Amino acid sequence: SDWRRTPSNLEEVRKQLASIGLEVFDCTPVLSDVRERSVEIALWLDGKIFDKAFILDDMPAEFVDPDIDNVLFVKTDPSLGLTENDVDLINSLMKDK
Repeated sequence: SDWRRTPSNLEEVRKQLASIGLEVFDCTPVLSDVRERSVEIALWLDGKIFDKAFILDDMPAEFVDPDIDNVLFVKTDPSLGLTENDVDLINSLMKDK
């Protein structure tokens, strides 16, 4: 989540994702307290209309409501970041309607 806090890091993430055919659609708001990650995600989800949303994070998914079937959570390894296996999973989930 820290990558979105500085423009240079966000640009690097955009560049890396573009190299594998993915893009950053949007980012959650940045609150001052990292422990408020669930609040940041809830704020982002509030009022949005979308077919399917993916939350990629290295923190647990305790903030994801399992009753919302079009919001999918992919937990990344904090020591590795986004891996090819994560991308494969996301691509699979995107095709699954």
